[in-house]
Amino acid sequence: ADVRAVSATYDQGVSIFKVESQGGTIGRIKLPLPGRHNVLNALAAVALGMELGLSFDHIRGALEGFTGVHRRFELVGEAGGVIVADDFAHHPAEISATLSAAKSGWKMPVLAVFQPHLFSRTKALAREFGRSLLAAETALVLPIYPARENPMKGVTGRLIVDAARAMGHKRIYYLEDRAEVAQRVSELINPGEMCLTLGAGDVGALAPQILNALAG
Repeated sequence: ADVRAVSATYDQGVSIFKVESQGGTIGRIKLPLPGRHNVLNALAAVALGMELGLSFDHIRGALEGFTGVHRRFELVGEAGGVIVADDFAHHPAEISATLSAAKSGWKMPVLAVFQPHLFSRTKALAREFGRSLLAAETALVLPIYPARENPMKGVTGRLIVDAARAMGHKRIYYLEDRAEVAQRVSELINPGEMCLTLGAGDVGALAPQILNALAG
């Protein structure tokens, strides 16, 4: 690889790494985003910028000033010693990357609230979804967000829960009524932990409700 990220460290929502090009270090970047996947995304931007003739200082300045996008590890707030964040992750690989970012940056237990997206995707990838949620100490799986699809017989979020339990997860639950999510989270989570809402549907709307329940 002509451009590489080395010596990466993660501290909460910040990722720091050195950039090497053709065997030499050309600089360090302090990226205000968590996780290895964001370091790799930033590295791609570095490589492209250099290919287009931009100076490394210009590229670094742009990356260090980047504030992220809506629903990509968006910190919603903190209450009762619990951090609440929201992410659009809706594929197993995305869920794994987001949970990895939480673990590497904050080094605290995570309670994931996952809303599956599409019946067909849930049916095809239930096992993979279950495996990705093993990284969360506790997980709540909600009913499927249908988007453009009609319901499929026998396909619910329970498939994901069953898959995760078969792989050894002890604290994963199916919660059919989303009105109960905030209260259930407040019962299951402890100070010093993080709650992550995950999914491409409307699960993000639950994050402020969870925050309010924790504050009350």
